[in-house]
Amino acid sequence: MKPALPPRLGRTRILAAALTLLLVASLALPGGSVTAAPRGDVREKLARAADSPPQDTIADDFDPNTRFAGNDGSRPWTNAWQELGEADGPGAGRVEIETSSFCAAGACLKIGGSLKSLAGMGVSREADLTGAISATLSFVYMSDSFGSSASVKAEVSSNGGANWTTLGVYTLTNISTAPITPTFNITPYISPHTQVRFIGVGSTGMQANFHADNIVIRYQLPDSQPAIGDRVWADADRDGVQDAGEPGLANVRVRLYEGLCAHRAGQTSRTTTTAANGSYSFPITAAGDYCVTVDEATAPAGHVATTLLPREVTLATLQSFDDADFGFAPAAADDRLAVGAYAPCPDAAWLQQIAQAYSATLSSQNQATCG
Repeated sequence: MKPALPPRLGRTRILAAALTLLLVASLALPGGSVTAAPRGDVREKLARAADSPPQDTIADDFDPNTRFAGNDGSRPWTNAWQELGEADGPGAGRVEIETSSFCAAGACLKIGGSLKSLAGMGVSREADLTGAISATLSFVYMSDSFGSSASVKAEVSSNGGANWTTLGVYTLTNISTAPITPTFNITPYISPHTQVRFIGVGSTGMQANFHADNIVIRYQLPDSQPAIGDRVWADADRDGVQDAGEPGLANVRVRLYEGLCAHRAGQTSRTTTTAANGSYSFPITAAGDYCVTVDEATAPAGHVATTLLPREVTLATLQSFDDADFGFAPAAADDRLAVGAYAPCPDAAWLQQIAQAYSATLSSQNQATCG
């Protein structure tokens, strides 16, 4: 017979199970659900406890330092928030990032104003959900409005914004200080170019402001989901090998092409940006040849690649490749390539490219390492 659980432990397990059942029931409601949102760390702990099985997230909590380009999930967005209806940046206008008591925590997105039209005003952003088998969209919102006929719509697109489906309409007629969290099932809109947007309708009257925070896409990949990754790093000793203590490089754009690298010209690529630790990942749905490369202009200024660019990868069915790593280091005029530093190297042309990047001189011994 199993020993009885201590009272506190038993209550903890029961509470965790109840929380999970409540989340599942909430997500099963047609058209999404709406629940009151706990604030701050409590909200995040509840979200983590309810994520069973584990899910990947693409999120933005609108840190004022990252403005329209926040990446606060386990995977990054494809791009930054794109303003709609105006182009004056996140610090001004009817669409801006502000710190307010109407934010769930810290700063948030605000769409609104006084005696203004909100028609067509808003933001949109894209996420690559390739390979996902389910996905939800949630956010926290509050409003401060009076004398208004305006509203804000939350919408989703599966084709990069060519067509939109309205998920919810939020009429700005009063002051709402209790944070509300709508959650929507966006599984039918999973694609490499899933987009979400918030867009205004009507006029503000005396005042109307819609505040959105903690925008999160949660998505589930199959257990055997193949992927190509995995890291862009600062190659401190310029040896093309990841050594202990060499940090990752964040916010570097990585591109993935289908097919061989020689055929990538003119082809559409999938893109992602590296996380804070330099990691990145492209979910893969089919076997075949792939080409991975880095937009070198997004690497730190004055840095050059110390590893081969681009990189070809051939995958069998359900196979992953987690060794598509790219090193970068500061270019220095007095660098000299050590004998064998890049041995074995792919070919002499590549070694010459590295030498030119460092304003270095190739000896006959260096060239001999490439055969």
